[in-house]
Amino acid sequence: MSISKPGQVLDLKEGNILGINYKKEIVEAFHGNNKLDKQSINRLYGKSNLLSNFNSRYLFIATHLENMSCKYFNQLLMLENDQKVNLNKTPVQLLKDLNSAIHYYFSDYKSGDYFSTFRKDPSYFVYDFAKQLRELFTFLKKSDKKLFLLTNSLPGYTLQNLQNQFDTNWQSIFDLVVMNGNKPNFFSKENNQNFEKLHNYPNYPNVFKGGNIAQLEKYLNIKNPEEVIYFGDNLIHDIRATKKSCNWNNVAIIGQLINPKSVEKNTKIDPSNYFNMGENLSYSGCLIKKYSDYQLYSILDLYSHINKIN
Repeated sequence: MSISKPGQVLDLKEGNILGINYKKEIVEAFHGNNKLDKQSINRLYGKSNLLSNFNSRYLFIATHLENMSCKYFNQLLMLENDQKVNLNKTPVQLLKDLNSAIHYYFSDYKSGDYFSTFRKDPSYFVYDFAKQLRELFTFLKKSDKKLFLLTNSLPGYTLQNLQNQFDTNWQSIFDLVVMNGNKPNFFSKENNQNFEKLHNYPNYPNVFKGGNIAQLEKYLNIKNPEEVIYFGDNLIHDIRATKKSCNWNNVAIIGQLINPKSVEKNTKIDPSNYFNMGENLSYSGCLIKKYSDYQLYSILDLYSHINKIN
């Protein structure tokens, strides 16, 4: 188990990062970079190692931003353990401050070290799958499929990614692009937020921010929601939300959640083994199997499959 990654659990009382199986039993635990032995786990959590429910003490690491917070959280705990810093904060206070700092850092596309560096050379941060994605999306468009992109990302950041991957042709690829989507609330029936045009980008008629699922289905003239196939890589924002709130089919993109121990080299990856922790099915694997209709390691797996058919 890596020290911190999506699909794990952060104990805000003890400051430990936990790997848990489908029974919510603790399989592994870390404090800083120190792996806890079985005796320490039993002392802290009881011999059954059972987390009966997720209350305010436990945080499920579902997003990359949460994972980033946990990585810094881990490093600060290590420094405090080595008596190099005195944080004088509870784990809850520390994580709250870290989350505030990270969200502030990524909240303005026109400022900040990350975005200014990204604008200079996006290839340093983004894998170049443009050729494969263009071929995949072209195939789908020729098959009379409507394509939409729904993201929580900022408009400037999203548009630059689209232009880098697809040049100026991206508007002909996507029938609708929604940014600042505020998932998972986007899928809620109680969400009445309207689509808003981007005043800084008047030449993009099919691009909006905000909105809700009802507006999306109306815009794309979706008569039967069961004909929609939605691909997402976020357990909470994409997979669980669509399954609980609408009748879309969904596909979980799970490459970030696979435990390397469960995949042997030079062997065909079996989806049933994606979520193993040794001999145990992981808790995140249990959630994905419960809330997703299909699972893919990467969107490029769909590209490979279509290439074989053709």
